[in-house]
Amino acid sequence: MQNAEISVLCRPLDIPFSRLIPPLSSPSWAAARAEGRVDAVAHERQLHADTGAAYPWANVLLLLAQCYDPFPAGCGISPYYIASNTFYHKTNALLDALQERDIRAERAKIPFRAVFLEAGIGRVGRNALLSIEPYGTRVALQVLALALEDPIFDPIPARDAWGCGSCTVCQDACPTGAIDESGWHGERCLRAHYYDDPPPPWVLAHADTLLGCEHCQNVCPRNAHLRAVEPSAETRAALDPARILSGDIAPALTLVGKNQKRHLIRSAVVLTKRI
Repeated sequence: MQNAEISVLCRPLDIPFSRLIPPLSSPSWAAARAEGRVDAVAHERQLHADTGAAYPWANVLLLLAQCYDPFPAGCGISPYYIASNTFYHKTNALLDALQERDIRAERAKIPFRAVFLEAGIGRVGRNALLSIEPYGTRVALQVLALALEDPIFDPIPARDAWGCGSCTVCQDACPTGAIDESGWHGERCLRAHYYDDPPPPWVLAHADTLLGCEHCQNVCPRNAHLRAVEPSAETRAALDPARILSGDIAPALTLVGKNQKRHLIRSAVVLTKRI
């Protein structure tokens, strides 16, 4: 099986990006985890840095990406988690299609972003976000581990410099100064500290979006081709912070995924300044 055949399976599921690569390890991510530079969410999910060791039966990684549209700036809702949850269910359908063809396939518990970069797919900008041409930084990622007979891999391109040049729009837009000429600094990033308990005062002072921060993505030129879409009335109602904190959280979890329950509540607490 090669990527063209995978694309045939992906097409009816509206999955535009797929690549077959050999199992890769991510030594840079493993080093970052050992040094405490990996966020708490990655620790919670117990991600594997060495795909070959974690999935010794697999001889292929299937890298998948889905672009999504932004919500209007200032609407107070991040579209990422809704898009990521939708993409998760699409890849469940792809897993079913592969297994119907007697292909062993599992969702890989690995650091998706790091593996994409090791495979030479996408580049990281000044704001530390992965950008994949032609989609930009607004992408949801998934990786499946597969066992295929005689796989044909896509070539892994050489990693070249793909910096932001003199562009500083994300640096100028960041409300907490987390981006400067040397890059992104997690200790000052709103999204990185939304789930601290208690959150720092500077997070409370600047929090304006449920489940994260959108400032750098809203202004990134790599996303200029995307047009903002208004969230539906049902989405706004489900993700209303007061409704979430009242205990009526089921509609929100349907949108963003049950695994986001704790983060959803913490984010609503931060957004309403109820600590």
